[in-house]
Parts: sequence; structure tokens; C-alpha cells
Amino acid sequence: MQFARVYASSANLPDGTMIIAGGIGKSGILKTAEIVGRNQDGSWYSRRVPQLMPRGVFGHCSLVDPEGYVYFIGGFDGTDYTGEVVRFDLEAQSWQLMPYKLRVKFKDGIQKYNLLSRTFPFRSPDLTTPAFW
Repeated sequence: MQFARVYASSANLPDGTMIIAGGIGKSGILKTAEIVGRNQDGSWYSRRVPQLMPRGVFGHCSLVDPEGYVYFIGGFDGTDYTGEVVRFDLEAQSWQLMPYKLRVKFKDGIQKYNLLSRTFPFRSPDLTTPAFW
């Protein structure tokens, strides 16, 4: 990896690579992301995503949808927990802060999301509509 980081979020991409975004590095909370994969000879490579995330976070979640987007959800920005949803477009290699937030719950200082308690239909949920959240 190009940036040493902990508490980042990662997601496996359809082409067999992985995106790793955010986290904490030597300089603080990171707004960088990178794509990590393997070359044909088995060696690893890392390519930085050219655009920075809208805001640096750590402890966030991620998921890939079938339309070519990766969603990074929630996390801690150094000041407060956030319910923001940021979408990364794999084709355009660009970030978009979505116009809605995830409902965030706290208990004993731990952030809990209602995301995992939902029952999803077989097809992927429509993450672009506020009704999902």
C-alpha cells in the first residue's frame, strides 16, 4: 500500500482488486483511497485513487453495489460520529457525498448501525434513495 493506515474500510471489487479508503495514518485521519491488486506474476500493486474523499473518516463501513459504485458509510471524523454516505464511482474514479445520512445509534460510546438488522431482498437494495435509510 502507498499509505500506511489502520481502521480503514475496504471492499472487494468485481475485477478482483480491492479498494481501501480512509483510516488513520501517520499524519492523522486520511482522505486518501487506493486500489490494491495482484499482477500476473503474483506480485502486488497499489494505485492511488486520484481524487480525495470528501472528508477523512475511520471506522466506517463499505459495500459494493452491482452498478459499479462503492458506498462508504458512517465512521468517525475526529470530532464526532457521522452518518454520512459517500459514493465512489468506479468508472469515473470520483466521489460524491450523498444527500442523506444513515441513522446512527450510540450505546456505551459504541456506534451501532441499523444496516445489518435489515432484511434485504435478493437483489441489492437501492442505495440511491433516502427511503432505504
